[in-house]
Amino acid sequence: MKFSSEVPEKCRGRELGREKYLSTEQEKINLKNGKRYFNLCFKFQKDGFVVKQAEEDAEYLITKSALEIGKGSQSVVDVGEDIDHMVIITASTNYENIFFSKTGRSKTEDALYCAASLNIAPHIRDIILFHD
Repeated sequence: MKFSSEVPEKCRGRELGREKYLSTEQEKINLKNGKRYFNLCFKFQKDGFVVKQAEEDAEYLITKSALEIGKGSQSVVDVGEDIDHMVIITASTNYENIFFSKTGRSKTEDALYCAASLNIAPHIRDIILFHD
């Protein structure tokens, strides 16, 4: 796990004293968050969960992991607010045990979609590009 002692440009104060103060505070925040993250990962692993850390696109890693698990007999629910998950799932598979749960906001209700029931025409499936 890496922590940076550099203060991002947007967090820097104009005078030297302020910059030093922000740097020290940022280091404390990074350290505290790092410890919390480490403890949470450890707890999940201890309880039998698989823990993965995304280097770049977290949505893609989450959805890809759900699809890998769904190849087995387990049912998988990918929960999110972003419709990207549903598009990737629907274009990638038609397994009946993979679901996408879109959490509602304000007046919008929660919704649950099954990958197999969201039929995408084969020619559309072929034009959706993925990276790995």
